[in-house]
Order: sequence, then structure tokens, then C-alpha cells
Amino acid sequence: LTLAESALLAGILPAPNLYSPFVNIDLAKERQSIVLNKMVELGYISAEEAAKAKSEELSFGEPPSREYPFPYFMDYLLHHELINILTASGLYDSREEAYDAVYTQGLKIYSTLDPSAQKIVEDIINNPGNYPHTDRVDMQSLRKLMETTSLSRYPQEVLTENGIPQPQAAAVVANPVTGEILALVGGREYSKDNQDLRFLSRRQPGSAIKPVVSYAPALEENLITPGSILDDSPFAQGNWAPENFDRRFRGLTTVRESIVWSYNVPAVRNFLQLTPAIGLEYAQQMGLSTIHQNDYNLASALGGLTYGVTALDMAQAYGVFANQGIKVKYHTITKIEDRNGRVIYQHRGEPKAVLSPQTAYLVTDMLKDVARRGTASRLNIGRPVAAKTGTTSDNRDAYLVAYTPDLVVSFWMGHDIPKLGRVSGGSSSTITFVNQIMKGILENEEEYPVRDFERPPGISPPISICNKSGLRPGPHCPSEHIVSEIFPVNLVPQETCNLHVEIEICSESGLLPGDFCPEETREKKVFLDRPEFISTDHRWAGGAGRIPEDAKLMPPQAQCDIHTQRIDGPRRFSVMLEEHPLRVHLTWETYRTDHPGMPDEDESAISELVLLRKENGEEEFKTLAVMRPHETYFVDVNIAANKTYTYRLIAISRDGSTSAQAELVLHVPDIPEHSGNKGTLKEEEMPKKPEDSDNSIEKNEGEPWEEKQRVDPG
Repeated sequence: LTLAESALLAGILPAPNLYSPFVNIDLAKERQSIVLNKMVELGYISAEEAAKAKSEELSFGEPPSREYPFPYFMDYLLHHELINILTASGLYDSREEAYDAVYTQGLKIYSTLDPSAQKIVEDIINNPGNYPHTDRVDMQSLRKLMETTSLSRYPQEVLTENGIPQPQAAAVVANPVTGEILALVGGREYSKDNQDLRFLSRRQPGSAIKPVVSYAPALEENLITPGSILDDSPFAQGNWAPENFDRRFRGLTTVRESIVWSYNVPAVRNFLQLTPAIGLEYAQQMGLSTIHQNDYNLASALGGLTYGVTALDMAQAYGVFANQGIKVKYHTITKIEDRNGRVIYQHRGEPKAVLSPQTAYLVTDMLKDVARRGTASRLNIGRPVAAKTGTTSDNRDAYLVAYTPDLVVSFWMGHDIPKLGRVSGGSSSTITFVNQIMKGILENEEEYPVRDFERPPGISPPISICNKSGLRPGPHCPSEHIVSEIFPVNLVPQETCNLHVEIEICSESGLLPGDFCPEETREKKVFLDRPEFISTDHRWAGGAGRIPEDAKLMPPQAQCDIHTQRIDGPRRFSVMLEEHPLRVHLTWETYRTDHPGMPDEDESAISELVLLRKENGEEEFKTLAVMRPHETYFVDVNIAANKTYTYRLIAISRDGSTSAQAELVLHVPDIPEHSGNKGTLKEEEMPKKPEDSDNSIEKNEGEPWEEKQRVDPG
């Protein structure tokens, strides 16, 4: 330093904030002059040297920034973890003493910060292009306004050019195996007016909490498996009637599908079976620290907690899934040394088994499906990843927690004052951020090699089950209801499906056949004999009268309402075999439609007669002819010797009702001169109709030989 520079620096010491040349250059020069004059007085320099120093032109470096790098991480490390460690260790009696030690006693703090990961997350969260929209709000004015006014959206007077941007976001990135927190971002655009550590803010998690409080505990208690069946049908407890996000009820569904598509009702039914007390106890052991005594109700299964959760706690809880059921406490400080290098604190992970490796793997396997094809299907990071989305009512909060075997990312987005803004797109908006965060950090494959989650022993290979019963497929299970699933080896289903049943119905009405349904309308069909259910009423937000969608697969309960009466059928059905030429004469009696007293529009009147035949050895009858109601005679020439034939005659009314069938059996003997004769009837051999008959030979379309075989002699 020159004499002039040294004198100026010495002069500002008594009051640096006042005498700084960056604050007031005139005062700084005045203090420099006082120092130089005193040096002359004490004989350190001459008057000429002092005068030369006073006239020297000085240049200054840039003033140091008052900001420090990675402020969100550092604020949490200092004001939460570090101070808590120093006071809890007994080294300092109060927080005030601990703070004084931090700033005056030369402590060395070793942190888990990954600068590269921290910068990646900060840049992504600070990028306005990642947000669905941005409003800038003067929060101080807004809070004052809310003291006197009830608001439901941001008023114009608090929207400013330089206000705090909304919505805000927060992210936690951690290593689930070591518990090291690699990055912490509490919002976008950190400043003296925007220092909130939003990853510590208690906000509602929505469906992101389901695996933590409902499904994982139930799996651990052996109450369910991924293939267990939950009923997505209307459910109510008092006036509380939960709905699915799309107001639909799918009916019987597996646990896996309930998680993949984030159905609410199955999660509640499972939570009821588990009990809130057990579910919330597991959640606390996994890392949720904000559970309140009022949370012991079914709404907690859907994230309806008294105070909500923090993004940091959610990262901790999901880390248990990623780390094979082991909880390792998350931390930002690994070691603290005093000014002499003596270690006064060393972090100890103290891992704790909260879930079995099998439960953790089953949850992870289902959450991988969430990322593959479910609500987080746009999360494409180029390696195996598990994830769960969460959205609260009216999209006030949006959550996404995702993890690989090496990395957990917990992400939240919402408005600082929830009721004043929605997250456009809900949880789908969070995928944009988490995609970029995970890709950016995991890009270094040397540090994060691509690997899948390790499968522990005790898990079965994929097994086919019916996704309506949860059992092995039965003989009647449709192919679309057969899926592949994994199980704990001790819970693999052994029984076959008993819900898909084959029942005979009337094909025309779709109902159970009655006494009057024709034989040809009777068919067997597979139905789903699902459990009973209730219908929605005024308690459900989506409206009344809704039932589960698979109710349409249930078997009918009522009998056919089409074939409700039997008409008079043919009488005196008889047969005569003629050997030369070989033919069969069939005759019968029935009433005519024009007999006296018959109403013209009587629906029970016969509209047609159907003659059927079955050759010995054939399984089904085939139609020989369809005739007018007044016809009483038929000649069958298409027969052969040494065969047996069964004939059936049915009358059909105008309304479609059928009569009782008339049936007879004829055996054609072995006639030597006619063996192998198909009974072809020549034109000249056909019986002649009487001249006085008003009947004529009728041709049945589709039967080319009928014109030569069908005769009504009158």
C-alpha cells in the first residue's frame, strides 16, 4: 500500500460504515488528512510527504457483495441445524451464546453442500419460463390489506413490478443412503425481502402422502399386497364423502392401479382398514414431524392434515423407500471444529429400520409405474425412477417427490398465501422442474451410475391374477382382467377367482331367461359378481346417482321382460316315412290367423312357423324352413337311409313370443335299393296341389332346394 492508501484505511477504522469511501468520499479524505497530520506531528513522515499523500489520486476496488453464495442452504445450516447442534451439545447455554461463538470463535463447519447440485436447482427454480404464470406481489402491503379485507385473489394494488414473484417453489435434494442434503432452495429470487425457507413451510401434500400414511404401513402390516383389491365405489363417513379427482368411480381395482392413478376412495378404504393411528405412527417414524393430534381421521389419507407437511420432511420419508426401508436422518453438517482444530461435533447417521426391504421395494415398484404410465408419466430422466404426485383442493399446492437409488428430490410449488392463487396444471406443472433437476444432477454418471432398485429376497416372480378378485385367474376371467403382479412370497394368492361367473341369459332381453324364452335365445355369458355398493347422494360434490363403473358387468337379477307368455303351439306333430322315393312327410295342426273371433291386431297371433332338424351326431339344430302360420305340411327329401333325424317345430307370435316346441325323432332304416340315396326329389315326382286349393308352393330364401320340397296340399 502507498502512504496515502494506508492513511485512508487507518482513518476509517473508528466508524467504517460512516467513513467508508463508498459511503462518503469527503469524510474518508478528511479522516485520511487527520491521520497524515498526526504522523507528521509524531515524526513518522515529513510535511512534504504528507502533502504529497493528500494530493495522491486514489482508485478503489469494487465493494464486496453483502450476499453470500447459496443463501438458502447457508441460512438453513446456520439458523437451524448449526445453532441447534451447538445448544443441544451442551457447549453453549443459549442460542445467543451459540450465535456469538459462530461469529467470534473461529469455528470450522464442514457441510454436505454439493455446489454443483445447488447451482443447478437454484437456476431451475429461478427460471421464470418454468412457471405456468407469474404475478409480482408486494407481500407487506398485501398482509396489511388482508387484516381489514377478505380477499380471494391478488388485488390490483399489491401487484408491482418488483414484488415477490408468485407462485413460489421449494426443493430439497438429498442422498437417501448417507442422509446428506446436497441442495436446498427455499424459493425464487432470494433477496432481503424474500428470504423464506419454503422447504420448511407447512403445506398440504395432497396425494403425495398416500404411500407414507396409507399404503406402506398396510403393506408392512401384511394387510395388503400390490395385487390386493380395493373398492373404488362411493364411500361416506357421516357427511364426509370423498371423491376421486375426475368424479368417477372405477369399481374393484388393485392397490397398484389405485396408486398409479392416485384414486382417493381406495386410499381412504385402505386407511380405514389400517386405522389412522397405525398409519400416522409409521409416518412419524419415517420422518413426518408435523403430525397433530387432530390428524387422526380418514381425511389424513388424502393429505388433509391440520398443519400440513414440509418438503424437507417429505424428502426424509421418501428416502426410506429409496434406502430399502432404512431411515438415515437428513443433515447439512458433518463435522464442527474449534479454532484449534479440535472436533467438537461429528455427525452420526444412526440408521433405523422403519420398513422391511420387501415393503420398501413393493412401494418403489408401484411408484415406478407412476412415473412410467401414471400421473407422473412425463418424468423421463433416462433411468429408473419412482415418483408420486400430490395436488390439494383447487390446485392450491402441488407436490412431486421423486427418487432413484442415489437421489431424492422433494419439490413443492404454490402461492405464499394459499387462498390467493392456484397452480395452473396442478402437480403436472412440477414435473417440468423435477425433470430438469434430476437430469442435471444425474448427468454425471461417474458419480451417479445408472442402476435400478435392488430387489430383496422374499419377493415372488410376476404372477398372473384377476384384477377384480386379486386371485388366480379362473375359467371365466376375461383376458382384459388378467394382469401380472408381484407379491411377498408368503402372500402369493392360491385360490382362483370366484367373482367372474357364467350365467345363462336371454340374448334378446339380456335378462335371466323365463319360462317362455325360446331355446335359441338362451345363451351363457360371463358376469362380474361384485360386492354390494351404494349410490351417491347430495353429500358427494360430483352429484347424486353415481355408481361404480364395473356395476354394468354384474349379472342381471330380473327375468326376461320380452318373452312373457307362451302362444298356442303346433299340435299333433306327426311324421310319415315314404320309401319309394325316400322322403319324410311332416304334418301338424295349428289355428289359423283368420279364424272367427281372432282380432286383426292380436299380438299373440302366430306370425310364422320355424321347422328345425338335427341329424344324429350333430350338436345343434339347423333351420329347415320358415313358414306361414297357416301351413301344416312339409316334405323333407334331403335324407339318407340308416340315419336318425330329430325334428322340432316352433310357432312365433307377432310380439316375438314363442310356443312350446313340438319335437319328434325318426330313424330311417337301411333300405337296400335306397342305400346312399340322398332322396333327391324329381320335379315330376312332387305331389300335385289340388286344383281347388288356394295354397301355393312357397320358396324360402336361402334354401335353394326348398322350392322342390315344401308343399302344402291344402
